Amino acid sequence: MKNVFKIALFICITTHFSAQSQQTALSVVNVVGENLPPFTLPDGSGQQFDVVRAIFEPLNLSVAIEVYPYKRAVALVERGDADMMIGMLKDDNHQLSYSAYPHDVDILIAIFKENNVDKWQGISSLHGKNVTMVTGLSKPIKAYLPEVEFDMSEVGTREQAISKLKHSRTDYMIDSEGSYLTEMTENASAINFITKPIGVLQIHVAFATTDRGQRLKTLWDKHFIDFIQSDKAEEIYRKWHLSREYNNTKRFFAQQLN
Repeated sequence: MKNVFKIALFICITTHFSAQSQQTALSVVNVVGENLPPFTLPDGSGQQFDVVRAIFEPLNLSVAIEVYPYKRAVALVERGDADMMIGMLKDDNHQLSYSAYPHDVDILIAIFKENNVDKWQGISSLHGKNVTMVTGLSKPIKAYLPEVEFDMSEVGTREQAISKLKHSRTDYMIDSEGSYLTEMTENASAINFITKPIGVLQIHVAFATTDRGQRLKTLWDKHFIDFIQSDKAEEIYRKWHLSREYNNTKRFFAQQLN
């Protein structure tokens, strides 16, 4: 009987400390992202990182941020070594759990040289062409454009994609409008290209499929809608000179919530 009591007591104590440990584990949110100014910067600043802090810090959770190349950042979240990654397109090929709502909405654009403008007939112009995009975009973008068959190639940076387009080593480049406009401020070659909208991109948070990740996802989904409609959200976007992105996102949610 004593042994039974000892076992029961041990289970209760173990359960108590396990639950206590889980609560303690959620005192810090481990966030990763790419180096994609002005959205996510290596020093932990940027519009998207500010949004993460605005969601979690009022819940008494501190936010620890690390910036890595895309593939490494995704791998860290898949392994559970990070809790979440900000700024992702949904991709079912990854073992991740995505936020219920996009945290940003942007325009998907096709980019091409001026001498091809007369040949542009909308999305169908991509059919059978060589199309270049940065790493991580090809699979989710293909899902956005299932009706069009084209030859895809990925490169590590937007600078490399623009160089391929400039030297006619690809017919088109596909990107989000926000990222491309940011690249234009640093790359003079991009100014001479034509851009055409071909869709809408929904950009999500990707959470680890761990217990921690799912608890954080629940908190994010619960609080995000109120946040994106708040003055604080507008303040963050305008701080980073992203009024265009704010208006796109606000318009999307206005349509979804009506």
